Amino acid sequence: MGSPATPKLHQDAVIDSFIEYLAAKLYSGLHIIDRPDKKLGSTREIDALAENSQLRIAIEHTSVDSLPNQRKEDKPFMEALGKLEEEVRGKINSRVCLVTPFGAIPTGMSWEDIRAVIRTWLLEIMPSLPDGWSKHNIKGVPFTIDLRRDSTRPHGLYLARGAPEDNTLSARLLEQLNDKADKLKRYKRTRCLTILLVESSDIALMNRGKMALAIEAAYSSVPPVGVDKIWYADTSTPHPFYFWNITPGRDAVMMNAIEEYENPIG
Repeated sequence: MGSPATPKLHQDAVIDSFIEYLAAKLYSGLHIIDRPDKKLGSTREIDALAENSQLRIAIEHTSVDSLPNQRKEDKPFMEALGKLEEEVRGKINSRVCLVTPFGAIPTGMSWEDIRAVIRTWLLEIMPSLPDGWSKHNIKGVPFTIDLRRDSTRPHGLYLARGAPEDNTLSARLLEQLNDKADKLKRYKRTRCLTILLVESSDIALMNRGKMALAIEAAYSSVPPVGVDKIWYADTSTPHPFYFWNITPGRDAVMMNAIEEYENPIG
């Protein structure tokens, strides 16, 4: 059975919300009239075509990893440790943030065994630790754990990953967005307004400012060929999604997020 987490269904929800936002803020009456990429046999097609009485908009969506291979790394992380938060709920005497290195989950090992060792350690050893940050090498766990314990806050376990230094975002965006922009070129030739909708659901490592600066670094003062505007979709919270115009060369790229959300510049 499908769910909102299914990639294609999630993408549709993001685009639907974006169209509703544009209709409410910028282009009254805008609505989707076609989803060309869903047509049987279609290849290299855009995700949505929308129009109102005055214009037609071609939209291509893409989601971006904050770090290289981030989504590939997310799966083993969640399979290895994701259940820990629920498994120790109500059983620990502190608020605990447990941080593992990004990409630390090894292949060829039992994820269940790693999780079981950490769960036992949290229940038996962690309660005796002092409040504050500490670093631990736990027997049977093939990576170092950073842990912050706070006995004064509501109890519970929260998982996080350390972020490595990375200077590849602009280069990765340049390659990814050029490929996506290619789909929009023929729509721009027919005088559609072409929009590249760049999404991130990463609440910890990505934000509107970081994405805007990376795109500015990739494209300087103009968007890729075929694209009129680049919008950023922040889907780190389930509802509502947030959208900002981050087209290169705009003076408003770094304006206050709430101010721009309430008074968007198309």
